[in-house]
Amino acid sequence: MNEVLLKGARIFDGKHFIKENCIVIGNEKILSVNENIPSFKGKIVDFSDYIVSPGFIDLHIHGIFGFDTMDATIESLYGMAKKVIEYGVTSFTPTTLTSLNKNIKASLRSIKEFISQRRDDCAQVLGAHLEGPFINPIKKAAMNPDYIQKPSIENYKNMVGEYGDIVRTMTIAPELAGTSELIEFLQDKKVNISIGHSCAVFEDVEKAVSMGVNRATHLFNAMGRLHHRDPGTVGGTLFFDNIYCEVIADLVHIHHAILKMIVKQKSSDKCILITDSMKATALKDGVYNLGDLKVIVAKGVPRLIDGTLAGSTLTFDKAVKNMVEKVGIPLEDVLKMATSNPASLLGIDKVKGRVKEGYDADIILLNKNLDVCGVFVKGKMIFNYTHLSI
Repeated sequence: MNEVLLKGARIFDGKHFIKENCIVIGNEKILSVNENIPSFKGKIVDFSDYIVSPGFIDLHIHGIFGFDTMDATIESLYGMAKKVIEYGVTSFTPTTLTSLNKNIKASLRSIKEFISQRRDDCAQVLGAHLEGPFINPIKKAAMNPDYIQKPSIENYKNMVGEYGDIVRTMTIAPELAGTSELIEFLQDKKVNISIGHSCAVFEDVEKAVSMGVNRATHLFNAMGRLHHRDPGTVGGTLFFDNIYCEVIADLVHIHHAILKMIVKQKSSDKCILITDSMKATALKDGVYNLGDLKVIVAKGVPRLIDGTLAGSTLTFDKAVKNMVEKVGIPLEDVLKMATSNPASLLGIDKVKGRVKEGYDADIILLNKNLDVCGVFVKGKMIFNYTHLSI
């Protein structure tokens, strides 16, 4: 594409709001970020009323708008990738459920094929997040216990087959026998390991951290509770500084006061916003499914018949707004949790998560109410809510 100058915006570069207010994009990249460019000869667009931020990165999303990762189809992945754009997400990792090997493998197959298509009119799929099946049945939450497996390298290979190269993250319970060998194997494959659906005691978390594990799946949810004489899974993940903690900021999964306490303890550098959204997201209340489990969505909250929370209907822009407006975290810190932090965790922080020269031009525009008004993916504007002229 021809070079375009976006000028006048308040720019969040992935770490801080900066004094520069001009961005030049072209050939899918951010070419420069400057305070002023008086001699620019290409197209100039005035974004003086907007905040420019890197696009949001959702590392834990099952579905949205009737589409689900476990549908295992290109059509569903494309539906997800088109819809999340409206909420500021420019890249994501579709997340599987604990299910039969053939179902997980089919989902991985579709993810790999979708990535190979290199579509330029939707959010980018970065790879897969496997949530289970190597989890503790005591903390299964909305996972079907019939499909939980014992962790082993052999079971993992049988599950992913020839599609292991697109697995970016795996959620496991590190207290289970066989996980140490599996963690070492996955570390060699550059798979990010996340502690979740777990009853791990502090020492289990400590051992996992010593092996390089640096992430916790939806902190506080589906994990061993914090107690003053037994730190448990929650206490362990809060204690070790190098663990990134996913949080679902829908104010249902975690109380607003606890969200603020998490940020205080972990710092904004180690918190990551996720949606954990399921297919009912952006749709009306009703009866849906999560895998082969029945889910009832009432007042926007999805639950199994027994009352167990079954993912969320949270959109990413709402997570950002909740953290700023309801929890009281500064916008700069919240945007970091949505952009550069997930990029760093996934090891893509040299190309995504920043508004910086040389990075992919994945950029979103927010108004003063933090509504998503425009979205660029690799320099192409593919969502333009306010019909901005570009």
